[in-house]
Amino acid sequence: MQIQKIINKKVDREDYDQFINPIHQKMKDENDNKKPTFKECISVIKRLYRLEMNKPLPKHYEFKTTSGNRHTWCRSRTWKINSQTTWEDIIHKSCHWIEYRKYGSDAKIHNLNSFRMEKRFVEYAYKHKWHLGALIKATKTKVEVNKDALMIDRLEKNIISWEKKIKKANTFIKKYSKQLKYYKKKVANGIVAKPKAKGYKIESYKQKAERLLELNPEISLQPFYEMEDTNKFFPCKILQVNDKDWDYDNDMEWCSAEHEHYSWKSLYEEILLYSVNK
Repeated sequence: MQIQKIINKKVDREDYDQFINPIHQKMKDENDNKKPTFKECISVIKRLYRLEMNKPLPKHYEFKTTSGNRHTWCRSRTWKINSQTTWEDIIHKSCHWIEYRKYGSDAKIHNLNSFRMEKRFVEYAYKHKWHLGALIKATKTKVEVNKDALMIDRLEKNIISWEKKIKKANTFIKKYSKQLKYYKKKVANGIVAKPKAKGYKIESYKQKAERLLELNPEISLQPFYEMEDTNKFFPCKILQVNDKDWDYDNDMEWCSAEHEHYSWKSLYEEILLYSVNK
Protein backbone atom coordinates (compact mmCIF):
# COMPACT_ATOMS: atom_id res chain seq x y z
CA MET A 1 0.00 0.00 0.00
CA GLN A 2 2.86 2.35 0.83
CA ILE A 3 4.61 1.43 -2.44
CA GLN A 4 1.43 2.26 -4.36
CA LYS A 5 1.31 5.68 -2.71
CA ILE A 6 4.90 6.33 -3.79
CA ILE A 7 4.10 5.29 -7.36
CA ASN A 8 0.94 7.41 -7.52
CA LYS A 9 2.71 10.47 -6.15
CA LYS A 10 3.04 13.19 -8.78
CA VAL A 11 6.60 13.71 -10.00
CA ASP A 12 8.02 17.19 -9.48
CA ARG A 13 8.57 19.50 -12.42
CA GLU A 14 12.24 19.70 -11.54
CA ASP A 15 12.65 16.00 -12.33
CA TYR A 16 11.30 16.54 -15.85
CA ASP A 17 13.62 19.52 -16.29
CA GLN A 18 16.57 17.44 -15.16
CA PHE A 19 16.04 14.10 -16.94
CA ILE A 20 13.59 14.52 -19.87
CA ASN A 21 13.45 18.11 -21.14
CA PRO A 22 17.22 18.36 -21.83
CA ILE A 23 16.94 15.42 -24.25
CA HIS A 24 14.04 17.12 -26.03
CA GLN A 25 16.15 20.26 -26.31
CA LYS A 26 19.03 18.28 -27.80
CA MET A 27 16.67 16.86 -30.42
CA LYS A 28 15.48 20.39 -31.33
CA ASP A 29 19.03 21.69 -31.60
CA GLU A 30 20.26 18.81 -33.72
CA ASN A 31 17.43 18.92 -36.28
CA ASP A 32 16.88 22.69 -36.31
CA ASN A 33 13.50 22.31 -34.58
CA LYS A 34 12.14 20.30 -37.53
CA LYS A 35 8.72 18.77 -36.91
CA PRO A 36 8.01 15.08 -37.59
CA THR A 37 5.98 14.15 -40.64
CA PHE A 38 2.62 12.36 -40.45
CA LYS A 39 4.25 9.01 -41.31
CA GLU A 40 6.98 9.55 -38.72
CA CYS A 41 4.33 10.19 -36.05
CA ILE A 42 2.63 6.90 -36.95
CA SER A 43 5.96 5.08 -36.66
CA VAL A 44 6.62 6.67 -33.26
CA ILE A 45 3.26 5.48 -31.88
CA LYS A 46 3.65 1.96 -33.24
CA ARG A 47 7.26 1.51 -32.13
CA LEU A 48 6.77 2.91 -28.63
CA TYR A 49 3.71 0.69 -28.19
CA ARG A 50 5.72 -2.39 -29.19
CA LEU A 51 8.61 -1.30 -26.96
CA GLU A 52 6.43 -1.04 -23.86
CA MET A 53 3.78 -3.71 -24.48
CA ASN A 54 6.02 -6.31 -26.19
CA LYS A 55 3.46 -6.75 -28.97
CA PRO A 56 2.49 -4.84 -32.10
CA LEU A 57 -0.24 -2.22 -32.16
CA PRO A 58 -3.57 -3.86 -33.10
CA LYS A 59 -4.50 -3.40 -36.75
CA HIS A 60 -7.93 -1.89 -36.07
CA TYR A 61 -6.39 1.47 -35.12
CA GLU A 62 -6.60 4.19 -37.77
CA PHE A 63 -4.52 7.33 -38.28
CA LYS A 64 -5.81 10.64 -39.60
CA THR A 65 -4.25 14.06 -39.93
CA THR A 66 -5.79 17.18 -38.40
CA SER A 67 -4.87 20.86 -37.97
CA GLY A 68 -5.73 24.04 -36.08
CA ASN A 69 -6.26 23.92 -32.33
CA ARG A 70 -7.03 20.21 -32.27
CA HIS A 71 -4.84 18.09 -30.03
CA THR A 72 -2.97 14.98 -31.11
CA TRP A 73 -4.79 12.14 -29.36
CA CYS A 74 -6.57 8.80 -29.91
CA ARG A 75 -10.34 8.51 -29.60
CA SER A 76 -12.57 5.63 -30.69
CA ARG A 77 -9.56 3.71 -32.08
CA THR A 78 -8.59 6.62 -34.32
CA TRP A 79 -5.42 8.63 -33.87
CA LYS A 80 -5.83 12.23 -35.01
CA ILE A 81 -2.40 13.77 -35.49
CA ASN A 82 -2.03 17.53 -35.75
CA SER A 83 0.20 18.67 -38.59
CA GLN A 84 2.03 21.03 -36.17
CA THR A 85 2.91 18.23 -33.70
CA THR A 86 6.49 18.38 -32.41
CA TRP A 87 8.75 15.48 -31.43
CA GLU A 88 8.26 16.34 -27.78
CA ASP A 89 4.47 16.40 -28.17
CA ILE A 90 4.09 13.10 -30.06
CA ILE A 91 6.36 11.22 -27.59
CA HIS A 92 4.58 12.76 -24.58
CA LYS A 93 1.06 11.99 -25.91
CA SER A 94 2.07 8.47 -26.92
CA CYS A 95 3.44 7.88 -23.43
CA HIS A 96 0.16 8.85 -21.72
CA TRP A 97 -1.96 6.84 -24.14
CA ILE A 98 0.21 3.69 -23.77
CA GLU A 99 0.12 4.17 -20.01
CA TYR A 100 -3.70 3.97 -20.10
CA ARG A 101 -3.51 0.85 -22.28
CA LYS A 102 -1.05 -0.81 -19.90
CA TYR A 103 -2.32 0.15 -16.42
CA GLY A 104 -6.00 0.87 -17.10
CA SER A 105 -7.72 2.65 -14.19
CA ASP A 106 -4.48 2.59 -12.19
CA ALA A 107 -2.82 4.97 -14.65
CA LYS A 108 -2.10 8.39 -13.15
CA ILE A 109 -0.82 11.29 -15.25
CA HIS A 110 2.74 12.35 -14.36
CA ASN A 111 3.14 9.79 -11.58
CA LEU A 112 6.29 7.68 -11.15
CA ASN A 113 5.26 5.07 -13.75
CA SER A 114 4.45 7.78 -16.27
CA PHE A 115 7.73 9.58 -15.62
CA ARG A 116 9.83 6.42 -16.01
CA MET A 117 8.02 5.43 -19.19
CA GLU A 118 8.46 8.83 -20.82
CA LYS A 119 12.13 8.90 -19.82
CA ARG A 120 12.64 5.49 -21.51
CA PHE A 121 10.82 6.67 -24.63
CA VAL A 122 12.79 9.91 -24.98
CA GLU A 123 16.13 8.19 -24.45
CA TYR A 124 15.20 5.45 -26.94
CA ALA A 125 14.13 8.00 -29.58
CA TYR A 126 17.29 10.05 -29.14
CA LYS A 127 19.56 6.99 -29.16
CA HIS A 128 18.08 5.73 -32.46
CA LYS A 129 18.12 9.25 -34.00
CA TRP A 130 14.44 9.42 -34.86
CA HIS A 131 14.65 13.22 -34.96
CA LEU A 132 17.33 12.99 -37.68
CA GLY A 133 15.20 10.99 -40.11
CA ALA A 134 15.87 7.42 -38.96
CA LEU A 135 12.15 6.60 -39.29
CA ILE A 136 11.93 7.73 -42.91
CA LYS A 137 12.11 4.81 -45.28
CA ALA A 138 14.51 5.31 -48.15
CA THR A 139 12.55 5.53 -51.38
CA LYS A 140 13.94 3.38 -54.15
CA THR A 141 14.57 5.22 -57.35
CA LYS A 142 12.47 3.76 -60.10
CA VAL A 143 14.62 2.60 -62.96
CA GLU A 144 13.06 2.76 -66.38
CA VAL A 145 13.49 -0.54 -68.16
CA ASN A 146 13.31 -1.02 -71.89
CA LYS A 147 10.81 -3.81 -72.50
CA ASP A 148 12.34 -4.66 -75.86
CA ALA A 149 15.76 -5.12 -74.22
CA LEU A 150 14.18 -7.42 -71.63
CA MET A 151 12.54 -9.46 -74.39
CA ILE A 152 15.87 -9.81 -76.21
CA ASP A 153 17.54 -11.08 -73.02
CA ARG A 154 14.69 -13.53 -72.35
CA LEU A 155 14.79 -14.92 -75.91
CA GLU A 156 18.57 -15.41 -75.78
CA LYS A 157 18.21 -17.40 -72.55
CA ASN A 158 15.41 -19.49 -74.09
CA ILE A 159 17.58 -20.32 -77.11
CA ILE A 160 20.48 -21.41 -74.87
CA SER A 161 18.10 -23.56 -72.84
CA TRP A 162 16.67 -25.30 -75.90
CA GLU A 163 20.13 -25.84 -77.39
CA LYS A 164 21.04 -27.77 -74.22
CA LYS A 165 17.89 -29.84 -74.59
CA ILE A 166 18.72 -30.61 -78.22
CA LYS A 167 22.22 -31.75 -77.20
CA LYS A 168 20.75 -33.98 -74.50
CA ALA A 169 18.18 -35.40 -76.94
CA ASN A 170 20.90 -36.22 -79.49
CA THR A 171 22.85 -38.07 -76.78
CA PHE A 172 19.85 -40.26 -75.96
CA ILE A 173 19.06 -40.83 -79.65
CA LYS A 174 22.62 -42.08 -80.17
CA LYS A 175 22.37 -44.33 -77.12
CA TYR A 176 19.03 -45.88 -78.08
CA SER A 177 20.12 -46.28 -81.71
CA LYS A 178 23.00 -48.48 -80.56
CA GLN A 179 20.65 -50.56 -78.42
CA LEU A 180 18.20 -50.90 -81.32
CA LYS A 181 20.98 -52.04 -83.64
CA TYR A 182 22.11 -54.64 -81.08
CA TYR A 183 18.67 -56.15 -80.58
CA LYS A 184 17.90 -56.20 -84.31
CA LYS A 185 21.09 -58.14 -84.88
CA LYS A 186 20.23 -60.48 -82.01
CA VAL A 187 16.78 -61.22 -83.47
CA ALA A 188 18.24 -61.72 -86.95
CA ASN A 189 20.66 -64.38 -85.62
CA GLY A 190 17.81 -66.25 -83.94
CA ILE A 191 18.86 -65.40 -80.40
CA VAL A 192 15.53 -64.53 -78.88
CA ALA A 193 14.95 -64.45 -75.17
CA LYS A 194 12.11 -66.69 -74.07
CA PRO A 195 9.18 -64.74 -72.66
CA LYS A 196 8.68 -65.29 -68.97
CA ALA A 197 5.51 -67.11 -68.00
CA LYS A 198 2.78 -65.29 -66.13
CA GLY A 199 3.39 -65.47 -62.41
CA TYR A 200 7.10 -66.17 -62.91
CA LYS A 201 9.12 -65.60 -59.75
CA ILE A 202 12.87 -65.27 -59.43
CA GLU A 203 14.36 -68.06 -57.31
CA SER A 204 16.80 -67.27 -54.54
CA TYR A 205 20.10 -69.15 -54.39
CA LYS A 206 18.76 -71.15 -51.46
CA GLN A 207 15.70 -72.21 -53.48
CA LYS A 208 17.89 -73.10 -56.46
CA ALA A 209 20.18 -75.21 -54.28
CA GLU A 210 17.26 -77.03 -52.64
CA ARG A 211 15.72 -77.73 -56.09
CA LEU A 212 19.01 -79.26 -57.35
CA LEU A 213 19.32 -81.41 -54.23
CA GLU A 214 15.83 -82.82 -54.89
CA LEU A 215 16.78 -83.61 -58.51
CA ASN A 216 20.10 -85.16 -57.43
CA PRO A 217 19.52 -87.24 -54.26
CA GLU A 218 23.06 -88.65 -54.46
CA ILE A 219 24.40 -85.24 -53.39
CA SER A 220 24.24 -84.57 -49.66
CA LEU A 221 25.40 -81.65 -47.51
CA GLN A 222 27.33 -81.49 -44.30
CA PRO A 223 26.16 -78.29 -42.54
CA PHE A 224 28.02 -76.84 -39.60
CA TYR A 225 25.36 -77.68 -37.03
CA GLU A 226 25.78 -81.44 -37.69
CA MET A 227 29.37 -81.18 -36.53
CA GLU A 228 29.10 -78.65 -33.71
CA ASP A 229 25.56 -79.42 -32.52
CA THR A 230 24.34 -75.84 -32.98
CA ASN A 231 21.72 -74.10 -35.12
CA LYS A 232 24.36 -72.58 -37.33
CA PHE A 233 24.15 -73.82 -40.94
CA PHE A 234 27.29 -72.26 -42.44
CA PRO A 235 30.01 -73.17 -43.13
CA CYS A 236 28.64 -76.05 -45.17
CA LYS A 237 30.33 -78.75 -47.30
CA ILE A 238 29.25 -81.22 -49.99
CA LEU A 239 30.14 -84.71 -48.77
CA GLN A 240 30.89 -86.02 -52.25
CA VAL A 241 33.56 -83.39 -52.90
CA ASN A 242 36.92 -84.56 -51.58
CA ASP A 243 40.48 -83.66 -52.33
CA LYS A 244 43.15 -86.07 -53.42
CA ASP A 245 44.90 -85.69 -50.07
CA TRP A 246 44.47 -88.58 -47.65
CA ASP A 247 43.56 -88.11 -43.99
CA TYR A 248 45.73 -90.78 -42.31
CA ASP A 249 44.30 -90.15 -38.86
CA ASN A 250 40.76 -91.01 -39.95
CA ASP A 251 41.77 -93.27 -42.87
CA MET A 252 39.65 -91.30 -45.38
CA GLU A 253 39.83 -88.74 -48.12
CA TRP A 254 40.10 -85.21 -46.82
CA CYS A 255 37.80 -82.31 -47.78
CA SER A 256 39.81 -79.09 -47.53
CA ALA A 257 38.62 -75.62 -46.49
CA GLU A 258 38.47 -74.62 -50.16
CA HIS A 259 35.16 -76.47 -50.37
CA GLU A 260 33.62 -74.79 -47.31
CA HIS A 261 30.85 -72.38 -48.25
CA TYR A 262 29.60 -69.43 -46.28
CA SER A 263 26.71 -68.37 -48.52
CA TRP A 264 23.98 -70.03 -50.55
CA LYS A 265 25.38 -68.54 -53.76
CA SER A 266 28.75 -70.29 -53.62
CA LEU A 267 27.13 -73.47 -52.29
CA TYR A 268 24.62 -73.47 -55.17
CA GLU A 269 27.39 -72.99 -57.76
CA GLU A 270 29.30 -76.07 -56.51
CA ILE A 271 26.12 -78.18 -56.29
CA LEU A 272 25.41 -77.15 -59.87
CA LEU A 273 28.91 -78.27 -60.88
CA TYR A 274 28.42 -81.83 -59.53
CA SER A 275 24.74 -82.19 -60.48
CA VAL A 276 23.69 -84.63 -63.20
CA ASN A 277 20.07 -83.51 -63.38
CA LYS A 278 19.79 -79.75 -63.74
